[in-house]
Order: sequence, then C-alpha cells, then structure tokens
Amino acid sequence: MATNYYLFIDKFIVPCDIEAAYHYIRQIEEYPRWWGKVYKKIVKLKDAPPDTPGAKYKITVGGFLPYTLTIENEVRHIDKPKLIRFFSFLLKPLFRANHHYCVVKAKEGIEKDLAIKSRLSASL
Repeated sequence: MATNYYLFIDKFIVPCDIEAAYHYIRQIEEYPRWWGKVYKKIVKLKDAPPDTPGAKYKITVGGFLPYTLTIENEVRHIDKPKLIRFFSFLLKPLFRANHHYCVVKAKEGIEKDLAIKSRLSASL
C-alpha cells in the first residue's frame, strides 16, 4: 500500500434515533450548517431526486492545518435505515461469528498460499 494512502473511519454517537441521523447524513448541502467552518464550499455538479443515487458534489474542506482538500463526491448507493438495524442487538453475535469465520478462512488461505510459494522457491 502506498505511504500516501489514508483511510479514516469515523463513528458519531449522538442522542437521536436512526431516522433523524439518516436525515442529517443524506443532506450533503446542509453539512456546513452543522460541521461549521470545516466545510468551506459545496457545489452541486449533478442533481438527483432525494434518496436516489446520482447526485454529485464538489466539496472543499479544511481543518486547522494550512491546506484545504477538494473532493468530488458522487452518491452511488443509498443505505436507508433498514429493519435489520432494529434487531442488531440480537444479530451482532451472529455477525461477529460470521466475521471471525471469514478471518480464519482468509488466514488459512494466506498460509496455504505462502506454503505453496515457499515450496516453489525452494525447488528453484
């Protein structure tokens, strides 16, 4: 992975129901109102009806460091609040077990692949 590649995962915990949170997230043009000075400028490049993919924005953001970033943001998928979220307290252990299973299978696959490569290298 390149040293200039960044991935930031943010989690907001706020005192509201999921419908209210969804209302905030889906209204990109309103971000400057509640993000404050972080969102410098938002320009709509392509319009789309509410709750459908296709909208495109050019967004300029900045923090306390002396630079800004301009990002093109296109809505490709709308993940509306789903019924499964209401039952997540029951399903989390199942999802955790499924994730663990996948990680174990990936580890086994990597180990097998490395063993094959090691044998091939040794035979050369």
